Amino acid sequence: MMEAVFLEGKKVILRAMEAADITGEYLVWINSQQADEYTEHAIFPNNVLDLERFFDNLRTNKNILHLAIVEKASGRHIGNISLQNINWISRRAEFAILIGVSDSQGKGLGYEASSLIIDHGFSRLNLNRLSLGVNASNSKALALYLKLGFVEEGRLRQHFFRNGVAEDLKTMGLLAEEWSSSLV
Repeated sequence: MMEAVFLEGKKVILRAMEAADITGEYLVWINSQQADEYTEHAIFPNNVLDLERFFDNLRTNKNILHLAIVEKASGRHIGNISLQNINWISRRAEFAILIGVSDSQGKGLGYEASSLIIDHGFSRLNLNRLSLGVNASNSKALALYLKLGFVEEGRLRQHFFRNGVAEDLKTMGLLAEEWSSSLV
């Protein structure tokens, strides 16, 4: 496994997605109604073929850096993280993270993984801006993004509809000049 390491922290390894990842717990996370409180993954059922198509796109699309998050202590694939919709001319990308294993949440693993990929985006990919959208009631994600230095830039009213309730989506951004690589 060490030859597959792309970025490494104290608690996590970020590596390329592997074919074996899509038949494991990843399929469970993507279909879990409980884990889908703040995403739009489990609207329609996903199967292995859907994830294989997604995986094939990851291997050829140079406008996305999508990595598996592996917990070092257990060697377990616990989530995914990405810089997506990369615009090489305007030097911007969208940031996304999913910690799919619930018992790996709240341990600082998402923060470390985020710090690693953000630093890579600014220092190695020469990006200038990262953005994201987050459900306004997702307090855990908002706390993570603020800790990383993201700034709220706007709000899309009633953008997210779930269980009969329309919620706002906060838009957030982080500029290279605001990033402190000391977080890594």
